[in-house]
Order: sequence, then C-alpha cells, then structure tokens
Amino acid sequence: MDKVLNYALIVVALIIVCAVAYLAFNTEDYGGELVLGTNKISNYEGSFKLLNAENISLVMDVRNISQENRVSVFQCGVGFASSLASIGKNVTSFAIEEDGCYGPMNHTSIEKCNELIHQGSYILLLKGGSPNAQYYEDHLLVSVPENNTHPCGVNITSQQKG
Repeated sequence: MDKVLNYALIVVALIIVCAVAYLAFNTEDYGGELVLGTNKISNYEGSFKLLNAENISLVMDVRNISQENRVSVFQCGVGFASSLASIGKNVTSFAIEEDGCYGPMNHTSIEKCNELIHQGSYILLLKGGSPNAQYYEDHLLVSVPENNTHPCGVNITSQQKG
C-alpha cells in the first residue's frame, strides 16, 4: 500500500512540476500589429473591390478605446456582417484586443491572426475614433465614434450592380 501511495505522490508531484514549468516558460506574446497596405484608393475603386470580393475579413480593432466605443465598434461589426452576408459575401469576423486576436481559431497572437485575416479577398477594418472611412488597396478602414447613431452596413445602388 505504501508503494502505491508513493507512486501516486510522485505522479502528482510530476504533474505539478510540469504545470509550473509550462506556466513559467509559456511566454507567447499575443500582441503585435495588423499588417495592412498603406496605398489609398478612391471611393469608387474601393467600393468596386468590396463589391467584387467573395470573402471578407471583418476586423474589429478595439484596442486602447473606451468601453462605450468598444460597444459601438462591435455593434457596427454586426451591422456590416449582416449587410455583407445579405449580398452573398462570406464574412469571417475577428476581434483585436489588448490581449490578442479572437476569431475562428479562438484566441491567438495578432501575428498569427494576420495570416487568417489576409485569406479574405478584402478586409473591412473597424476602429474607434472620429467618424471617417478610407479605402486602401487591401482594406476599408471605418472609424466608429463612441456615440455612433448611424447604422453600419453596405448599401448597394443600382449603378454599382450594373
């Protein structure tokens, strides 16, 4: 009986040592920066790219903004996701927070998330800030104010369809 108890104590001690070692040496950095293009394009070119993209990566970057602004960005994300899906786009959503990236792969580093984000044909990036929208070669940046009262989404006109 003492032999079994000794083995059990050794196994428990090994589990504890392994857990402590894992916690001590697991230093994965979940931070990082999104890697996006910097070449601005016209609203016409950008809306054409967005309209013709089959897969959209919807990225909600809520780092370093107030709780109220976070809520506005996430609400805006819901509006965009819904409107994009209603016109047949495949939308994959990501949230960038201070502690990393959340998306289809759960929680990971922003660096690893970049690969998945760029699998989309076009990227829609929502951030907190003064209301503004700017198209770039690979993404549309939409700044959402803290007290946003405007509905978020895409509106396709007959001129864009034809």
